[in-house]
Amino acid sequence: MQPPSEEPIRVGVVLLPPFAMLDNGKPKGIAIDLWREIARRGDFQYKFVTFSENAEKIVDLVSKNQVDIGIGPISITSNRIKKVDFTISYFNTRVNLIIKKQSIYLIYGILNFVRSFMYLIAAIMMGFLIYVTLYWVFERDKHEEFPKSYLRTVGHFFWSHMVVHKIYFIPQTWGGKMGSLIWAFFSMFFIASLLASLTSYFFLVIQSTSEPPFKNPTELHSKVLTAVKGQYNYVVAQRWSSSVVPAPTFKDALDMIKTGKVFGVVAEHYPSKYVLDHDPELSDLHLANLILDRTPVAFAVRYGDPLRVKINGIITNMQREDMGASICAPYLGNDAQECMF
Repeated sequence: MQPPSEEPIRVGVVLLPPFAMLDNGKPKGIAIDLWREIARRGDFQYKFVTFSENAEKIVDLVSKNQVDIGIGPISITSNRIKKVDFTISYFNTRVNLIIKKQSIYLIYGILNFVRSFMYLIAAIMMGFLIYVTLYWVFERDKHEEFPKSYLRTVGHFFWSHMVVHKIYFIPQTWGGKMGSLIWAFFSMFFIASLLASLTSYFFLVIQSTSEPPFKNPTELHSKVLTAVKGQYNYVVAQRWSSSVVPAPTFKDALDMIKTGKVFGVVAEHYPSKYVLDHDPELSDLHLANLILDRTPVAFAVRYGDPLRVKINGIITNMQREDMGASICAPYLGNDAQECMF
């Protein structure tokens, strides 16, 4: 039990839902509820003294003894271990990528299909005109009913070939036969190309609700990404991309992708999922099924602080009681099993 004469524990909070957020000025979230239960069991007096979206800032405050403990989604990294100690992990998080939904790829696919289709139409018309010209030059004197005007010949052949699908004049000269061969080639080429384009188009329609055109993080090397500066996600982004634009806040990072300044936002899975699910203005964004990293999350304390041992003991007891589901379920639903206490 904490003696009454002791000062209350100063708590710094990393604001990132669903771990920690402010609801009408009152903190709530997985890390907040977990800390309150720890404080209740340990009979700790505490006060929330600072809130920040920047985990690195909270870690620095702990190392400088300006707060006693940092809570929230604070990933355990090699750089942070040099500054502060950590409690046992209470959550295993994964780093994902937020991108625009595949509808944008579908639009590009449709435009490419239309462009390819217009090229095919131009090619078939060119082949048709070569065919008609050769026929008119070499065959018009071989058939009594053959149109004497070139334009009438074009009109007649268009009607007979494209509409009624009937050939009225059998070629008798080598020029006419050559024209027929050219027309046969262009016809087969047109049909094959059209089928290929249609297949690609329908494939894009199916893929529009699926995954982006990459399956491995190494394929992000040439993509422009963003992440919040000072978070572990920024380090992960630099690992996979040669061009990373720092963002001051998570909101700024999301604005960058919506305005097309970057390809994607590197962020932790559950905070990102929570924000995307609860903000209708972000309905054009989603999480790619691409895991960039996995890292444990814990509370940060100073080295040598006895508070760490007390907290570890309480979390261990909560793990035995399987308390994770009751605390995490309101925020994660069926994914509450990810909580490790």
